[in-house]
Amino acid sequence: MFLVRDGRLQELDHLFRRHHVKLYNYFVMLTGDQTVSEDLAQEVFLRILRFRHTFKGSGAFTSWMFQIARNVGIDFYRRRKKVDPLDERFNNIKSLDPTPFEELSKNQQIDILRDAIRKLSRKHREVLFLARFQEMPLKEIAKITRCPVNTVKVRIHRAIKELSTIYAELAEVS
Repeated sequence: MFLVRDGRLQELDHLFRRHHVKLYNYFVMLTGDQTVSEDLAQEVFLRILRFRHTFKGSGAFTSWMFQIARNVGIDFYRRRKKVDPLDERFNNIKSLDPTPFEELSKNQQIDILRDAIRKLSRKHREVLFLARFQEMPLKEIAKITRCPVNTVKVRIHRAIKELSTIYAELAEVS
């Protein structure tokens, strides 16, 4: 990132190839929409280019990048003026052939887990994604979300608890 900051803009391509999938997955987790997620991930790199001079290097590049990603996500939701677009889309989940919970196929379990994650609040999806899928330290998550480490811990705990409840409800319906 230091090379990009210092004017070697061709190095942005390397950063894009290295981090694009992480950002895309982050936005899919938040929005549930692959097309929108692709656009938002690209917007992050445009902002990285535009605000490259603000990168100080005192923290990890990924923390700085995810702060930008978080702001892009917030801007996206402000423009849409919806609380959470996933709520409506997944309120009427089609039930699968009724089978006992233990007999659900792996694919069904994955589908149910995805649906359960999409039902989480945006704040819970965000911390869960950063902690469990990106395996970020709590301090970095706190910096990205601009809240104390203890708040991050509580959000992760509540997200897991809520996810467990939602998953169980969806699995029962299936």
